[in-house]
Amino acid sequence: MSEEKTNSNKTKLRIIEVLRQSIDEKNCIDIGMFRKTHPNEYSLLNHYFGSVDKAVETVNATKTSKTNQRVKLRDKLAYDRLIDLRRDNTLEMIAQQYDVSRPGVNQLLQTLKNTVEKKVD
Repeated sequence: MSEEKTNSNKTKLRIIEVLRQSIDEKNCIDIGMFRKTHPNEYSLLNHYFGSVDKAVETVNATKTSKTNQRVKLRDKLAYDRLIDLRRDNTLEMIAQQYDVSRPGVNQLLQTLKNTVEKKVD
């Protein structure tokens, strides 16, 4: 094996070790924090793993970020509001109230439903 290949394997193993050290008690890696605390390793993720997601999968963790947490809250609040509106209104009435199409409201409702229901925490 060439020295270059050996160094490449060592670098990849070092990145995997740093990723494992960044996993929290919920088996998650805050990718924003990882990027801030380990900028060199973060910059190499695409090169060695193809993508950040694949790197996280390699260590059997879940990728999170503060932005994802805000999105979860936003999606949950939007979904709850739409459900409340649906109790007393048809999709057509909601669409007219917000000046959008009925299929648009239905698509938003279904997307939010899928997003909220697939969240574990």
